[in-house]
Amino acid sequence: MATKKPTTKSKTTKKPARKPPHNKLKRPTNDERLLRFLSRPGGTTIEDMRREIKMQAHSIRGCMSNLRKKTGIEITYDRETKRYSMV
Repeated sequence: MATKKPTTKSKTTKKPARKPPHNKLKRPTNDERLLRFLSRPGGTTIEDMRREIKMQAHSIRGCMSNLRKKTGIEITYDRETKRYSMV
């Protein structure tokens, strides 16, 4: 049977120092951005949100559904003007 060879490396190697945390402002989440759009007077359209948030329409509608479930806010849709708004 073969015997194990002793290792020559020291087991007390130092880990590299951690970088300090960034002091940058945190970017708002998509949920926060959607809330800002929905709280505008007169509401907003899907196209307005798509241009600003850079998300696809089905993703925006999914986020609005999750917001409604998480926060309990009521989101209305006006078919004539095609605008979403918070009540």
